[in-house]
Amino acid sequence: MSLGLFASNYNFYFILAWLPSYLVRERSLSMSDMATLASSAYLIIAVCALGAGWLAAAWRGSGRSPNVFYKSLMAASHVISMGAMLGMTLLPMSGCIACLCAFSVGMGLCSPGVYAISQIMAGPSATGRWVGVQNGCGNLAGIFAPQITGWLLQASGHFLSAFLLAGALNVLGLVGWVWMLPRIQPLDWSRAARNAQLAPVT
Repeated sequence: MSLGLFASNYNFYFILAWLPSYLVRERSLSMSDMATLASSAYLIIAVCALGAGWLAAAWRGSGRSPNVFYKSLMAASHVISMGAMLGMTLLPMSGCIACLCAFSVGMGLCSPGVYAISQIMAGPSATGRWVGVQNGCGNLAGIFAPQITGWLLQASGHFLSAFLLAGALNVLGLVGWVWMLPRIQPLDWSRAARNAQLAPVT
């Protein structure tokens, strides 16, 4: 989960920190047009996160397993982000805008699952510690994404390599959320504690 959150946050912090500069420097938008487009993207993220949260609540309320639902949302988000990062830098302006909107939708869709998955699996006895570790590891991306982008931009003079790196990091998100993460269900901490007590001392 920490790996998945890091990959997701890398894309988010990259866009948060550098999208305005990219739109003005490489897409030649005016400050006014840039502000309108960037704020629209952030609004899409918020609306889609709210919608996904309602959908998740309805899914869980019906008694269905959260495993397929949340893993599908996380996987879809990273696949969308991967394509969107490529499209934003390689396509003409209309395609760039479409990809930015798609990225915003994907980012919003995965938002409810980021910490809901942790809380489901950790349970009330371990949620605080679990989410604390996950949040700490995942938000290291807030340090690395802006800094690495600055280095790449300084070295190349263009945003292409920064977008390619952000897109590639979505592979780590897929690995973390889909492959490494076991079935999303509450862990039996009492059984784990019993097993630890019964384990031979070496």
